[in-house]
Amino acid sequence: EEDDSDEVKAQADALWKQLESMMRFSADFVMLFRLLSDALLLEETDTASELQPGSLVRLCDLKSAAELNGTWGTCLSFASSGRWAVATEDGDKSLKPENLEPLQSGQGLFATIAP
Repeated sequence: EEDDSDEVKAQADALWKQLESMMRFSADFVMLFRLLSDALLLEETDTASELQPGSLVRLCDLKSAAELNGTWGTCLSFASSGRWAVATEDGDKSLKPENLEPLQSGQGLFATIAP
């Protein structure tokens, strides 16, 4: 009976060590993603650089489609109405330039983890 107890304890200890290892691994990735997210915020352009077709943008200050604020898009074309056609996850939208924050192209790689 004592042998079984020792074996169970050894198995429990081994499982606990595996769990600790997985938790450290998970925490390392969370920290990495947070660092990447912070770095992306630093890459934002400080000036209202000229938008052009292909520009990566973050949607902001939208009133009638507030659920899109903070999402990402790509400028497609500029219309005579003064709005940009922007491809978003929710389909193509016609948006005013003041509702588009231009971002440096490298940010698109990590858009899914940006806050």
